[in-house]
Amino acid sequence: MPRPFEPFADALRTARDIVRERGGAIAQAAVQADPCAYDEACNALVVRIAQAIVDAGEAATAQGRDHEAA
Repeated sequence: MPRPFEPFADALRTARDIVRERGGAIAQAAVQADPCAYDEACNALVVRIAQAIVDAGEAATAQGRDHEAA
């Protein structure tokens, strides 16, 4: 059984992983002063965050269904 704050800890770990995964491209584009690359990197970060939110929602829904079935 998950602890009450476990989903929040999972969300923080996921956010940290996303920033590590996508943040370098943002920093590189900023250092190079490349506005097109910066916009693309920011968009990639936002898309990845949105996907993580959707994935977490789907996982919570599935877990709720599994819990109700038990």
